[in-house]
Amino acid sequence: MKIVNFLEKTEREVFILRIWKCREQDAPLRGQIQHIRSGRTYPLREPEGILRFMQEQVNAANEVESNRSGIK
Repeated sequence: MKIVNFLEKTEREVFILRIWKCREQDAPLRGQIQHIRSGRTYPLREPEGILRFMQEQVNAANEVESNRSGIK
């Protein structure tokens, strides 16, 4: 297995994740995640939404970068 230096071979994406819980008993966690480069913010009500949002933003950033460099 080849080891890849992550910082040299990839672009980094930055996200801010905010999570809070209401003081009511049995209240679900709530939150939001923000993609710093695009400024997009997504409200969260379930943990699966975190990964889904992050993957969508990374894919969109990769498409924009490919279009800039002329790669199709």
